[in-house]
Amino acid sequence: METKTNDAEEQVLALLCGNDDPWTWGGDVHQCRVSFESNGTGALNCGENQRSWIAVEFNWSFSTEPVRADTGTWTIAIQIILTTRLTSEYHKYNHWFEGAALQDHLRNPPPPSEAPFPWAPLHSAAFCPKQYTLTLSRGHFIEPFHHFIKPPYPILQSGSERFAPNRFSCQLVFDKSPYPPREEWAESFGNGDLRRSLEYHHYWERTDFVRGSIAKKDETWADTLDLGWWLSPSTGDGHSRGK
Repeated sequence: METKTNDAEEQVLALLCGNDDPWTWGGDVHQCRVSFESNGTGALNCGENQRSWIAVEFNWSFSTEPVRADTGTWTIAIQIILTTRLTSEYHKYNHWFEGAALQDHLRNPPPPSEAPFPWAPLHSAAFCPKQYTLTLSRGHFIEPFHHFIKPPYPILQSGSERFAPNRFSCQLVFDKSPYPPREEWAESFGNGDLRRSLEYHHYWERTDFVRGSIAKKDETWADTLDLGWWLSPSTGDGHSRGK
């Protein structure tokens, strides 16, 4: 039986949305995250080591009807428009607004023509509408951050270099990163810190996000004994750049 458009969208929304468990690239709480709400809004965060570079809301909408590839996978075409409004998690604690100034910002966020901003060091082009194709899947997926810092042949490593990756039950893959390409970043922000962060992290290459953390005790034997991880000769970009 063919799924009706509204039914398909409802099923996708149930998997895609919810700020309580945002889609994460991994790492600490200030790392890269994206969340979608069923009312057509969302939040995009980007940062490292207790520092947030981007913390803005966005508007999004379906471009076409979601397509169900199989029982555990959906393909979704959407449009995202970044706003200049600060994300809700920073309403209470931030370096830029408080009290009446915060309320004024939320009611009347600045136009993109005034970019860059301290909470979004981006050029105005970053706030233009952009089209994305997403693949939403259920299964067991390794945290992207752990792929990024992976050493070659983890089973032969010692100390902190020898680790079992975190796994998650849902994965969201963008056809291109939700983070703007490098030319849309205002690299002069942060006294050189932003430029150094961009050089190491290449945020514009991050396309994979996960959520639904799987506890180690709930992993399958296939996860625990995953030779594709333990015996893999590949080296994560972060591990290579950190040398």
